[in-house]
Amino acid sequence: MSLPNLISVGGAPEGHDAQLILREMERAGGPVIHIARDDKRLAAVRAALGFFAPGVPVIDFPGWDCLPYDRVSPNPEVEAARMATLALLTHDRPERFVLLTTLNAATQKVPARSLIEGATFRARVGDRIDEEALRQFLVRMGFSQAPTVTEPGDYAVRGGIIDIFPPGQGGPVRLDLFGDVLDGARRFDAATQRTTEKLQVVELAPVSEVILDEAADGRPNVYGIFPGRTDRVVVLDVHTDTVTVEHMTEEPFDGRIEDGYVWGRGALDTKASMGVMTA
Repeated sequence: MSLPNLISVGGAPEGHDAQLILREMERAGGPVIHIARDDKRLAAVRAALGFFAPGVPVIDFPGWDCLPYDRVSPNPEVEAARMATLALLTHDRPERFVLLTTLNAATQKVPARSLIEGATFRARVGDRIDEEALRQFLVRMGFSQAPTVTEPGDYAVRGGIIDIFPPGQGGPVRLDLFGDVLDGARRFDAATQRTTEKLQVVELAPVSEVILDEAADGRPNVYGIFPGRTDRVVVLDVHTDTVTVEHMTEEPFDGRIEDGYVWGRGALDTKASMGVMTA
């Protein structure tokens, strides 16, 4: 397959490959993407670029630290780093930079640009903030509530103070609300709680590659409508086992409701998830 502006380099000594990347960036006058064979090689190229051109922005896009279809989910810090890079490339990328990634990361699917563009939160000091809407946004974007924020993806609420640990290298952010007005914002050190930077504008990006947004027309959603509700509910099922129906003594596809309980044999093992969704 022939791709425009694709350069394949082989046999370059370690260190010299960084020089080739910088030379190509100067020639092209724009960003350069370098696909390393693995994380170890990526780290070596990053170190070489930092030595030869410490002023050039270098952005990492790591791959998952687990295999596809594995029972273990990617590390939250890895997902946060990937989403921070995608958000940077979508909104505020520099004119010239080097993007370092690996073969595994380059072959993985990522959320669409339009999805990331619409999945951001931005507020300026002095703006009014709907706290409940902010909490719902954080949940949809993959954040988890915790007593204190310790890693990317955490958020904590204590009265009028909301701590959020967004993806990226900047560290956690503290929002100080006076009623529904953003009275102040600052970055702080999660270990010492000391302020590291005062902010006038706060921008939040998703921390998870799975965005739990509402059902939408034109997208293959799985949703159900339950009695008493007119809205569409996105159905999430994390565990589904199919079973044969040949020797079942009860009709597998005809459920019934008795005394407020759902009864039925079923051909799918979805008891726990269905129970949660209908609660």
